[in-house]
Amino acid sequence: MSEGEEERDVIIAKVLRFDPTIDEEPHFETYEVPKYKVGRQTLAKVLEYIFESIDPSLAYYVTCNRALCNGCVAMINGKAGLLCMTETTDEVTIEPAANHRVIKDLMVVPEEEDRVQQQVLKRSGKSKYL
Repeated sequence: MSEGEEERDVIIAKVLRFDPTIDEEPHFETYEVPKYKVGRQTLAKVLEYIFESIDPSLAYYVTCNRALCNGCVAMINGKAGLLCMTETTDEVTIEPAANHRVIKDLMVVPEEEDRVQQQVLKRSGKSKYL
């Protein structure tokens, strides 16, 4: 930290929000999240705080918290990363994973699952049961 700069007590998290059922276009919302005094504060913890204390409508996905499932992949300051493993900085921009269909906010359909679903939909016209 350079001279004259003061360490912040909060993290500024800019999150891309989009609910395709009601929003016409994605938009950013900015949240202030208290910074941990001790310990490791990942972006998963930042989103958990936002969801539990500020905005319960935020949709995101974190499951294993050990970088095993890759379910929490997102764009973090413009680069792909895991929410469960990426530690916070004073300011962060979080967007859904690139090239994935957005379900809502940071929740996306995994690419492989989306490909299978599209194949089923193509075939569904041939069956009255699908």
